Amino acid sequence: MTKPRKPVQGIGINDMPIGYSTGPEKPVYDQWVNVLYRAGGGEDGAFYKENPTYRGTTVCEEWLTLSNFITWVKSHESWQGKSIDKDILCPGNKHYSPETCVLVSTRLNNLLTDSAAKRGEYPKGVDRPNKTFRARILMHGKKKTLGRKFNTQKEAHRAYCKAKEEYIREWAENLTDADTCDIERTREALLRHAVIEGNAWRETGDSEADSVPTLFG
Repeated sequence: MTKPRKPVQGIGINDMPIGYSTGPEKPVYDQWVNVLYRAGGGEDGAFYKENPTYRGTTVCEEWLTLSNFITWVKSHESWQGKSIDKDILCPGNKHYSPETCVLVSTRLNNLLTDSAAKRGEYPKGVDRPNKTFRARILMHGKKKTLGRKFNTQKEAHRAYCKAKEEYIREWAENLTDADTCDIERTREALLRHAVIEGNAWRETGDSEADSVPTLFG
C-alpha cells in the first residue's frame, strides 16, 4: 500500500508521479511550491516576518493541486522560461489564481517589484546617502540615478514616480511573446500601473521632479 504523501507546505497536494519534482519540469514544480509558501507563510510564518507585504496572501483552491497548476501553466504556448506574477494584472493583488496571475519573463516580473520590506524609512526609489535625498530607478537591470540633491524625500519620490511612469509606458509599448504569455492583458495592466505612478507625481504640484529629463525622449 502506497504511503500517503505529506501535504506540500502544509496545504498542497502533489498528485504527480514520484520523480516529477526533480525531472525536466522541476521549474514548474518549484513555482507551485513558491506559491504555496507565500500563501502559507512557511514554517512558523517565517516568510511573512522577512516579507511582511505578503501577509494575507492566498491561493485558489484549484491550484492547491499540482496537476491543476501544471495544466494552467501549459495552456500558454510560450510558458517555458517564464515565472508566475500576481501583481501586474491587479495592483495590490494578494490572491494567486488563473484570473489574477500571468506568466512573464524575469525582467518584466521585476518591473513592478515592491521592496517595501527592505527599503527602510523612505518611499520607493528614495534614499539619503548624505544631507540631501537621492532618487534612483532600476532600469534594464541597472540602477539609474535621477538626482542626488533633492531637499525633501517627497521631491525625490516624485522624481522616481515620474521616471517610473515613463519606463512602464515604454515597456507596455514594446511587449513581445518573450515578455509575457498574454500580451494584451499585460499591456492594459501596465498602462494602469503607469497611471498610478503618474498620479503620484502630478498630484503634489510643482517641484524639482518636474525638471527631471525624460528617459526616452
